[in-house]
Amino acid sequence: MYFKSIADIEGLTLIEPDLYKDDRGENFEAYDTHTFKEFINGSPTLSQQFKGKEFVLDTLSKSKQNVFRGLHGDNKTWKLISCLYGEIYLVVAQPSTKKWVEFYLDSKTRNQVLVPADCVNGHYCISEECLFSYKMTEHYGGVDSQYTVKWYDKDYNFNWPIDLNQAIISDRDK
Repeated sequence: MYFKSIADIEGLTLIEPDLYKDDRGENFEAYDTHTFKEFINGSPTLSQQFKGKEFVLDTLSKSKQNVFRGLHGDNKTWKLISCLYGEIYLVVAQPSTKKWVEFYLDSKTRNQVLVPADCVNGHYCISEECLFSYKMTEHYGGVDSQYTVKWYDKDYNFNWPIDLNQAIISDRDK
């Protein structure tokens, strides 16, 4: 497993799992507490930020093509995000700095993104269907416990690869 810190946002990390493929298919470890804790403890900054945290909830979201979800977050929840099926375009933004980073996640590479607290994330389903997965360090407290950054917020100047005016978006996210 390879961990790559993303310099734009402290704590934001791209994780590339080891894929084992043969004529039967493939196998990979999506999460291993030992490997994850070793990575966290190897970084003085992350070990301080993640101190006392552990993943307590797994959430899955299935979407059809052209669905956009997000950008939501709060000040305490860390998320480990992956795309189990299909392909998504993921944006992670940090409201306190107005910085943002984009990722393409898919079920071929199995890459994951560790998103620190104080960040929002949103994703767009590129493939015919996608299955978005995230582990969270806090239980979901409902819409009122989160803040939202609009996909068209001029403070961020997001560079969406598609016209989100044509996307399928909930009333909350419009």
